[in-house]
Amino acid sequence: MRITDDIIMYADCHPDKIALTSKANKRTFGQLVKNALLIATKLANLSKKRRRSDNRPLLLGLLLNNRCEFVELFLAASIAGCTAVILDKKWPRKQIEDIVEWYQIDVLVVDDPKDLEDIILKNSIKIDLTNNCKQLYCEEVDLDLIHSVIDNPDLFIGFTSGTTSFPKAFMRTHQTWLESFIASSQEFKISAAEHILAPGALCHGLTLYSVLEGLKLGASIFLLDNFEMPAMVYFLRNENISTLILVPTMLKKITKTLLNKESFSAVKKIITSGSKLESSMLHEIRVIFPNAKLYEYYGASELGFVTVHDVFSPQPADSVGRPFYGVEVEFRDDNDRPVGVGEIGTLWVRSKFVIHCYYSGGDGVGFHLKNGWATVEDQGYRDSQGYIYIISRRNQVIISGGLNIYPVEVESALYSLSEISECCVFGLPDSYWGHIVCVAVSWNEGKNLSRKELLTRLSKKISKFKLT
Repeated sequence: MRITDDIIMYADCHPDKIALTSKANKRTFGQLVKNALLIATKLANLSKKRRRSDNRPLLLGLLLNNRCEFVELFLAASIAGCTAVILDKKWPRKQIEDIVEWYQIDVLVVDDPKDLEDIILKNSIKIDLTNNCKQLYCEEVDLDLIHSVIDNPDLFIGFTSGTTSFPKAFMRTHQTWLESFIASSQEFKISAAEHILAPGALCHGLTLYSVLEGLKLGASIFLLDNFEMPAMVYFLRNENISTLILVPTMLKKITKTLLNKESFSAVKKIITSGSKLESSMLHEIRVIFPNAKLYEYYGASELGFVTVHDVFSPQPADSVGRPFYGVEVEFRDDNDRPVGVGEIGTLWVRSKFVIHCYYSGGDGVGFHLKNGWATVEDQGYRDSQGYIYIISRRNQVIISGGLNIYPVEVESALYSLSEISECCVFGLPDSYWGHIVCVAVSWNEGKNLSRKELLTRLSKKISKFKLT
């Protein structure tokens, strides 16, 4: 089964319902699926012409801003049995060139010819949507594609940060996302009636997943070209937005801009991921979105969903919640043995959402898969009530005087202080201690603390050795 199957069925029943809205365009479900099928027909024909000796599916590179065509191309690749490759326009030009050549991307689609300046591509077909959009579409749809059996289980290739500056590629299959859709529907209860605003970039997993899940369920999706407050406010005021899906930094920008100016009672759900929400934001979120439930989930590109936290429920505020639907969690020591309640260990996960490996290998660091369990080497623990706490990545631990200090734990304590707007904790080499803990702080306006005051306040929240 492909992730597009339910979208095609929904479009057949509700062809005139609005599926996608961006600043420049709208697409009904009927238009969206028709365009995807026309592109899929083109890709299927191209796949036959460029068939490789190893029978590898055609790779379709997407180097695009947020736009309706991005979604149509992604759906088309799925229908045609190709594999989409999601590229980020913020990467350096040389890095894009290297990735396209290294992974032998067959077709690269960009917004504008300028996106290809200074990029030398030897074997890829290059299409820019400004001048050559018509190249993507066949004149007629090959209806057999809708019902054909596709041998390619792979949905797309995404990228995550590696231990070097070169991103690591991971492969997502149709099945892992179909399983994820089932699980997230249990947790978030999204329905066809929803108007979902996902303001992040489609090249990032949170937004792309949210868009595909919403379309599969028949919801209407709203996209921003870029994250800008005027566009956010316009959609919130005029499009009856019921669900927001975004990263905490965007939510923080919204609260800073709109607090005591405007509220939006139509928003019933806010789903966020990427980092822990600051406790100081929660009151502001309640004021601006008085009827919204607030969920944050913890996960990773390689693992998918891991935990979920219903923020306004009586759960420990500094935890990342309980295991997500369909997920088993275990903490282990360095000898791969389970640790006890409250003991810090490496987080291992077992679920149907986990990738099988990096695409074309990886650097051997970070992601590990063993006997059906996977880890990205996050450190944390489980409390007596079963709630999960994430402390840090193993390679981010500061060892000072032989003791482990986790920057995230110190940052969490700092963010609990109303005087602090932003902070960063890091280690610096020290001839005596090995490393010492350093803190960079940005204060909220007019709320500076002296070093002594800061240490006194923090000493009530975390051990003293973590502060010196």
